Amino acid sequence: MAINLEDYIASIRDFPIEGILFRDVTPILTNPEAYKESVRLIAEYGKKVNADLVVVGGGIAGVCAAIAAADAGLSVAIVH
Repeated sequence: MAINLEDYIASIRDFPIEGILFRDVTPILTNPEAYKESVRLIAEYGKKVNADLVVVGGGIAGVCAAIAAADAGLSVAIVH
């Protein structure tokens, strides 16, 4: 049975301010099947774009990891 990840993404209206629709992926992290499917899809994307490393999420740590990997000669894809 295929899992629909959209079922595990919460939509929170007007957060953090009015007019914003915040998408919370925390429910994916709490469900083992949804988590496995998200990892599978990310890996599939990495293979599609021929990346040696896929960095998921922004933040300074992700950006630094991507820069260090690229500096080491790896092909990097950033998913945000």
